[in-house]
Amino acid sequence: MDFDAIVVGSGISGGWAAKEFSEKGMKTLVIERGHHVEHQEDYVGEGLGP
Repeated sequence: MDFDAIVVGSGISGGWAAKEFSEKGMKTLVIERGHHVEHQEDYVGEGLGP
C-alpha cells in the first residue's frame, strides 16, 4: 500500500498532524503502539460532571 504521509503516534500532535494531512486529501496512515481505546468504556471520568 502507498501513503502520502505516515504519522507515528496518535497523541495530541500526531492526531492533529493526521487530521491536517487527511483534510488536505493526503492518504494518511497512523501507527500507534498503545491499546485500542473505546469511548464510553475506557475513559473512567467520561460523562461525569466537574
